[in-house]
Amino acid sequence: MSLSSEPDFLVDGLAFCDQPSARALIHAGLVRPARPGRIGDFVAATLTDTGHVVLADADQSLRGSVA
Repeated sequence: MSLSSEPDFLVDGLAFCDQPSARALIHAGLVRPARPGRIGDFVAATLTDTGHVVLADADQSLRGSVA
C-alpha cells in the first residue's frame, strides 16, 4: 500500500482493481501499513486487530449458513 491520505493498494505489483474499496478498508481501520515510512512510500499492508475480528465474524457467519 502507498503511504498517503488516499492510499493505493498493489497486489503482486499490479494496482488493486477497486481502489475506492481498498481505501474504505484503510479508512475504516481494518487494514494498516505493516511498517512506518515516508509519504509516497509503498509498504506491505497488514490487518488490524479490528480487521481480524471482522474476518473471523464473517467466517463464522459463512460457516453457519452452510448447513
